[in-house]
Amino acid sequence: MPFFKHRLTIAIALAVMLLCQSAGGQSRSSRLSGASSYAPDGVLEPWKTSNVACAEPGLLESLQVKLGEQVSVGQPLATLEASALVTQLAIVEAQAAALGRQVAAKADVELNQRRVEALRSARENRFSSQSELDRAQADLNISQGRMTAEIEEQEILRLQVARLKHQIKQRTVVAPIPGIVTKLHRELGEYVSPTSPEILQIVDVSRLRASFFLQVAEVETLPSNGRVHVRLDDGHETAAAIEYVSPVSDGESALIEVRVLIDNPDRKILGSRCTLLLPDDARTKQAAPRS
Repeated sequence: MPFFKHRLTIAIALAVMLLCQSAGGQSRSSRLSGASSYAPDGVLEPWKTSNVACAEPGLLESLQVKLGEQVSVGQPLATLEASALVTQLAIVEAQAAALGRQVAAKADVELNQRRVEALRSARENRFSSQSELDRAQADLNISQGRMTAEIEEQEILRLQVARLKHQIKQRTVVAPIPGIVTKLHRELGEYVSPTSPEILQIVDVSRLRASFFLQVAEVETLPSNGRVHVRLDDGHETAAAIEYVSPVSDGESALIEVRVLIDNPDRKILGSRCTLLLPDDARTKQAAPRS
């Protein structure tokens, strides 16, 4: 008896698995040759999805948006803690604004320039030696080098200021696309790491995308203008534009993927299943033998 009960349990489990597979929507196998009674269906998805990340690691200091909020391109979404960078920026800006050493170097150059000119005039009248003039000229060259170094140092400080400002700006995350906030990956105070920099997710549902897997005969019946119609779950029909037709068929099912885009400016169409409406002669052409 236990043996028969065990076999009955296995049979029930297999039956449940088969029912789950058939209830999961149309698969590629349902579109195989001989299954012409099935219409090509697909799932409506946002045409753009962005998992917004931060380029810099740190603690999440603020979130300027909430779930379900509509955002526009460039809108601030979140900010990472940046107090250390702000302090460092203030120090470098003060150093870049300090011109004391540059003024002193310039004065030293002018002094050595006058000395060289005086010794050169005295040398012409034989009141100084050539070695004195050479030494003065060397002092002038050294002072000019110091002044050049001070100018270069100021330029480096200005570049450091620009770099720190850029790093601070990168700690404010902005929306890369327009859309709706659908997921928050981080909470306030959590650490955003380089290996997991995502903070939130935005989807753009102003257009929707659906993928269908068609037989070759069905692909050949698609309109040349790239405009087709789909039927939504609520029974309404709407126009769609063909976005992509795969140049190759799937290796297992021999079906060809076709993607379409559906305009949804008012966001009235919610994500659901839809059916691609093929021309009336698609089934006829599919059943006809190929010459």
